[in-house]
Amino acid sequence: MEKIKLFADKGSYANKSQWAKIIDYALLGIGVAFLLAGTIFFFAYNWANMHRFTKLGIIETLIILGTGSVFALRSKSTIQNILLTTVSILVGLLFSVFGQIYQTGADAYDFFLGWSIFITLWAIISKFPPLWIIFYTLVNITIILYSQQVAENWSVTFTCILLFIVGISTILVLNLCQQFFGTVVPDWVLKIFALTTAFFITVGLIVGLNRPGLEWFIGLSFCLITYCCAVFFAIKSRLLYLLCIVALSTIGICSALLLKTLSMEETSSFLFVSLFIIFSITLLTSKLITLQNDWSRNEE
Repeated sequence: MEKIKLFADKGSYANKSQWAKIIDYALLGIGVAFLLAGTIFFFAYNWANMHRFTKLGIIETLIILGTGSVFALRSKSTIQNILLTTVSILVGLLFSVFGQIYQTGADAYDFFLGWSIFITLWAIISKFPPLWIIFYTLVNITIILYSQQVAENWSVTFTCILLFIVGISTILVLNLCQQFFGTVVPDWVLKIFALTTAFFITVGLIVGLNRPGLEWFIGLSFCLITYCCAVFFAIKSRLLYLLCIVALSTIGICSALLLKTLSMEETSSFLFVSLFIIFSITLLTSKLITLQNDWSRNEE
């Protein structure tokens, strides 16, 4: 009970008013999700019986009503941001319906590129983390589809390096906005961006091991420099999750490198790499627990 009271005093546990606020926003978000799902299923069911102007008019009306509601609600910023996020998703639905009606023949990356461009301003002015994540996801999908449909000479490694640079740039911009402009950036948003960024560079370096070229060594250099800076920043700021992400990514890359370089039989190689992963994860867990305990004692 004493530990629970201690965590409650530190703000680790939510009180009644905070739970009420969470439930309020959760129900609002669920309602918005049902509204979007209902709109999509409405078009899917009545597609053949609706005139093209009716299809476009319904979505445009919803966008106008949503945007107007954002300006009408001057004091409730969270509700404004949720409405703005809903409108941003409706923009994508509008592009999709327009493409289906007129059969524009555009590539899939054009759809996501246009969607990203048209909600860029809203993502910037809203300062709403879910909308940031939607925008970040759209940009990444645009790059991936562009590499598959247009820039077919781009390798998987090069595409992953580009996505890695986009992720690092996003994290740096958010940290600068938080430091100089007072923008509130929740920790879970930075964790998501850091995890996806590490995932992209890990996949790129592992896939590039099949045919390592100049771009692979450039990606490895970027990875080493970024990870060294991340470890320094994590220790200085006491961010355990960042150390964990860097360590897991490094273990994955080293495991793939061992599989590539070992001259043993396939079964023996997999056994050796499995033992390496088990040992590395065990050592990592032990070190992180020790580090967390040291930080906790220093805080006391």
